[in-house]
Amino acid sequence: MANNNQPSFNIRKTDVTLLLFFFASLFMHNFYKITLGSIANDFSDPTLTIPMIVSYVLFVICFICYFINYYLKKFNKVASLIYSTIVVGVAVFALVGIFQRLDVYISNNNLGVYSSLPSIFIQFPYDAILINVVLILVQVYNVSTIVKPNHKYAYLKEKGYALNLFKVRIYDFLFVLVVTICSLFTLGDFVCGLNAIENALHDPKYVFLMAWVLMPVINLFIIMFRFENNLKTKVHKFIYFGSIILVNLLFIGLFFIFEACDPNFVAVIGKPLFPITFSISLPVEIYILIGVQAVGMVVALKKIAYLLLKKEKSE
Repeated sequence: MANNNQPSFNIRKTDVTLLLFFFASLFMHNFYKITLGSIANDFSDPTLTIPMIVSYVLFVICFICYFINYYLKKFNKVASLIYSTIVVGVAVFALVGIFQRLDVYISNNNLGVYSSLPSIFIQFPYDAILINVVLILVQVYNVSTIVKPNHKYAYLKEKGYALNLFKVRIYDFLFVLVVTICSLFTLGDFVCGLNAIENALHDPKYVFLMAWVLMPVINLFIIMFRFENNLKTKVHKFIYFGSIILVNLLFIGLFFIFEACDPNFVAVIGKPLFPITFSISLPVEIYILIGVQAVGMVVALKKIAYLLLKKEKSE
């Protein structure tokens, strides 16, 4: 946890975190898309799909652990060693599985089988190989800094721990973690939804849906970055928190209005943005959107209540 003497903003760490967040959202999308496809096919070829699933979900889990470790609660040395050992073991397992079926993966790649999976410049299996190799190297480095804490690179790591970007209190932990995971889902859906932007030509409400799926990410940034600390007066803070509530209510209200006017509009244009919903016939992403926005409004209301109580005490 950061203390009051530590800087609350570090642009280099912000860049790294946002970049990892973006990649994690893509891999989260790939993970549940492949998983749902495997379930639909009754896991007909598990040796082909499991290395794919493991590779993508491992990166997501590592990002969440990174997020917790650096911004919420630092792991102790024993936990770090156990974590690094597990990550290396899982990554090696995924690599062995990939190389055992590499010819099939390359053939599928050439046929465009994996073209619908967003990735980092290169498609499966090459991105998964890169992911696992990088994770192994990072965890080897992590173990080396624990085993040799006086090494110069270990010093750099400890220095990085001191530059905490987010000042998160422990009772905000659950909110932050849940909103982060949900934001990974929706940001991945947004990126994939860009491939079907032509739907906006048929129905402008597609633009609304694309903006709506970004609301969990926006709420996450509002909670984590604490932009209100840059506002000098209570009036400005009231306006800021009130705007957060109104914007969230606006998006939720517009969705229900559009749904009332055209009950099938999500079914007609929303498939690229809500793959889980259409895979299991349950509006999971819509529940996530409304739930995260509710969390954002609760946090804003809590801040408003705090300002009111503080004002009463000062009087």
